[in-house]
Amino acid sequence: MENKLIPWACTLLDPRPIEGVSTHGVVRSTLFDSLNPKTHFLVASMTDPSVVDLLKEKKASIIGWHAFSEAVKGGIEGTGKDALMITGGTNAGLRTIGIGHTLGFREFHLYGFDMSLGEEPSEEVQKSVDEEGKPKFLNVSVGDGSYWTTGELLAGGQDLEKLFKTANEMDLILQFKGKGMGEKLWEIEKPEEMKGYSEWVM
Repeated sequence: MENKLIPWACTLLDPRPIEGVSTHGVVRSTLFDSLNPKTHFLVASMTDPSVVDLLKEKKASIIGWHAFSEAVKGGIEGTGKDALMITGGTNAGLRTIGIGHTLGFREFHLYGFDMSLGEEPSEEVQKSVDEEGKPKFLNVSVGDGSYWTTGELLAGGQDLEKLFKTANEMDLILQFKGKGMGEKLWEIEKPEEMKGYSEWVM
């Protein structure tokens, strides 16, 4: 937005309340300080009501959707058996591809799906643990590359791998614009017919 690129939509999948700090250390409510009226908010039904209340207060355009997960395998109370559940990944970026596919979009250019850190964390940071006492940062190998990542990003990388493998079945045209573990997964898994795509895509 700072560079005058106004998103058509912003997908919300986080079930936590608006108060508090995000995974990336940002106070969640500040993420909505500056909204553009042209941006639609695709809000999952699992989103905390405090987030929806803030968006309504700011007169945002809100479009609701149901995110499929193991927790709602048997359905969502009050929605009926025909409620459409959107699959597609463990984070909002990947789930947006599922929403777009459901809406009829077939071509996706993936920016920011690196799924790894830009550099090796310091030795002290590497020792950090989460609330369950598990390491926050992991060093993983993909192909001939080694990447520092987190549990969340690693799960996203596994989703990317599945997406790349099933692109043809889903009638998708994908283009990957990124680095890190995501780029390596794309290099290994991209469908044969998409290998020269970057040479002629606009």
